This record gives sequence, structure tokens and C-alpha cells, in this order.
Amino acid sequence: QLQKVSASYRRQKGRFTMTNEERNAKRKELERFYSKCPVVLRPKAASRWMPISINYVYAAIQSGELRSFTYKGGYIISKEDMIDYILDHCEDPCTYHLLRRNKRDDG
Repeated sequence: QLQKVSASYRRQKGRFTMTNEERNAKRKELERFYSKCPVVLRPKAASRWMPISINYVYAAIQSGELRSFTYKGGYIISKEDMIDYILDHCEDPCTYHLLRRNKRDDG
């Protein structure tokens, strides 16, 4: 079902955009996928549920991309906010190849 939805994306201003119908369909699929996920997560647990590292979770919290709350000196993230973050960034280009270091010495 996700393949049918992703085939109809439109490109606008360098980013993919979804219609409300496509976003709702993808949200429903993500809610089914994350049905066993706890309602409230710490950043470490959120990094295990999402395909990003814990450092990137903290960076997303600091930049305001990932909504969180402070509780007893730490951050907590709701499952709904995590799903919103995934929906907003699911079609971003992969930057892994830009972050890798070249292990060969060119000298």
C-alpha cells in the first residue's frame, strides 16, 4: 500500500509534498507499524524505533524539528510527534554518503 501512495508524490520547491489524502494514508500505515511502540519515549528509545542515531535525535530536538517535552531534566517524545517527524522527513534524500569519511590516505 505504501508503494501506491509514494508513486503519486509531487515535487515542489526541491522537496516532495504529499496531498492530505496521501499523508493520512501514510499516517495510518505508520500507526499500524508502530502499534507496539510505547506512547512516550526517551531519545534513546526513539532512536531505536526510528532509523536515525541518538545524536541525530538530540539535534532534531534542539532544532525544533522533533517536538519534545522536558521532564525531570530529560526529554520525552510522544509517539504522535515521532510519527509526524517521520512523515515530514520520509522523502528527504539520504546524506549518509556525505557523512562517511574516506579511510584511504591520499598523500
